[in-house]
Amino acid sequence: MTGVRGMPPGRAGRVWLGRRLAVAARAAELLDQKVRVLRQEAERFTLLSERSEAEWTRAAQEAQLWSVRAALVGGQAALRAATDAHPAGLSLGWKTTMGVSHPAEVGWDHGPDPSHVEAMTYGPATVSAVAAHRVALEAAVRHAADLAALRAVTQELAVTRRRLRAVTDRFIGHVRYASNPDTVCAANSHPFQALGVTLAHNGTFYGKIGTEGDARKVSDTVVFLELLEDRWGERTLAGLAETLREILSDRELVGDYSAANLLIATGNELFAFRRYQRNGEYYTLYLNSGDGLAVVASEPLDADPGWRLLADGELVELSQGATRSVLLPVPS
Repeated sequence: MTGVRGMPPGRAGRVWLGRRLAVAARAAELLDQKVRVLRQEAERFTLLSERSEAEWTRAAQEAQLWSVRAALVGGQAALRAATDAHPAGLSLGWKTTMGVSHPAEVGWDHGPDPSHVEAMTYGPATVSAVAAHRVALEAAVRHAADLAALRAVTQELAVTRRRLRAVTDRFIGHVRYASNPDTVCAANSHPFQALGVTLAHNGTFYGKIGTEGDARKVSDTVVFLELLEDRWGERTLAGLAETLREILSDRELVGDYSAANLLIATGNELFAFRRYQRNGEYYTLYLNSGDGLAVVASEPLDADPGWRLLADGELVELSQGATRSVLLPVPS
């Protein structure tokens, strides 16, 4: 990688990148506000849809019960005679919440008042059946509107969350050649995620991790990530260092792995780790920090003299302008 598209060289590039991050931070703030509002609306519509579903179920059961009673007393002919030929009408009032249009008010037209259904002519059971079906119809319409609103809000919430993740001030990118081109697909694309931990990896694991990956037809990195997430109890630099040392020291797990160059994120924390067993000139990670930025890349992104090569076994906790690192005593 020789540079970032549109990025000026040297310190001008760092200023350029800083400005773009400031714009992204403002965008993230607005998107975060939208997420909070939409989450509240999603919770509200979830409750409304659950209530309207219960009302609809109860009303439908009641209508069915009265239909059976009316049919037993007056027969199917009485039910057909009591049926109004006027079709029911539906009207929806729409509302916009944070750019999302969804049903808000429901109106319906059942036709003429059911007073034409006379108890003396059709019997009280038929009159009750007509009334019960009107209630069931209203409940069904209300429930459908609540579900439509919930679906619209939750879809927009998911999209907004993806946009928010895309503009935060912490990024992990993985653009490399695949060691096995036959495995290239969306499911095998880095970074991977497992229960709050995100991981991108350069290198290949063998041993039990590689064997399980082959058996499950997934990347060895996925198996390694699941193991890391399970064993990483204290989500700190020291906790990660101990967990990586423990896993990489177990030859049955990792085998004669080529490298464990890792970018790891959890919560608001971002870490980089360089470890290779061969081809050290290929498995590189460079760090450049200061001026409110901390960047790690396989190759320097520009000619800035601030880039330094991470040592073999070095684990770095990245933060804006201040990084901490430890050196792991991982056996060869």
